[in-house]
Amino acid sequence: MGLSYNLLAMSSNTPSFAVNNYVASIGFRQLLYKEWFFWTITPALSFPRENNFHRTPSLALRFDVILGSI
Repeated sequence: MGLSYNLLAMSSNTPSFAVNNYVASIGFRQLLYKEWFFWTITPALSFPRENNFHRTPSLALRFDVILGSI
C-alpha cells in the first residue's frame, strides 16, 4: 500500500504569464494480486480559472498490470 500527496499549479506564458489551474490530490495505491496487479484511486480538487477558481471535485480509478521481468 502507498499514499501520494500532490499539489499542482498549471500555468501558461503566452501572451503573458498566468496561472490557469490549481490541483490538490491524494493517491492511494494497493497491490491486488501477487506482485503484478495494482489499483490506484485518486480523489482530487481542481480550481480552474474558467470557473473563477471554484473547486471542481474528481475521482480517478486506475488499474496497473506489470508484464515481464527486469
